[in-house]
Amino acid sequence: MRPSRPTSKSIQRDLTQAWKLLNQLAETLTRIAEDTAAISQAAAAEKEAARAARTGKRGRPATKSTNGKSAANRSANRAAKGLPDTTGDFFARHVKKRKQTAAQIFQSVLGSLDVEPSKEQAAILRNRLAVWLSNASKAASNPVNSEGVGKERRYFLG
Repeated sequence: MRPSRPTSKSIQRDLTQAWKLLNQLAETLTRIAEDTAAISQAAAAEKEAARAARTGKRGRPATKSTNGKSAANRSANRAAKGLPDTTGDFFARHVKKRKQTAAQIFQSVLGSLDVEPSKEQAAILRNRLAVWLSNASKAASNPVNSEGVGKERRYFLG
């Protein structure tokens, strides 16, 4: 007796389950990264408190500003200055009916800007585009479709 070939429904079901597991793993890794950052920040605060106790000086932690934003946050905000507002249909204007990779869409976004962004600004735009594409292809109300996986995923209107 020959083994039966998997049906398209069973393959689709397996792929759906794999994506769910992958998303759960991504969420877990994000939580781990956040916990690690919190632990690191607590350790830095303890180190600063120990230094202050040794020297008899009091001061605020080195990673905080007077308004409570971390140094990394301030740096990201500085880099984001000069970028266009990416809300609304900013990225949607760059998705066409023909199939394009995220890299091709990103090149279209860069081409539409008035000025050439710095490395940090390009990284911020790339991350914003990745989040937008992910959400847009999952949303039922959005006409953006995708096919393929990884870097070979293609996005299109349809």
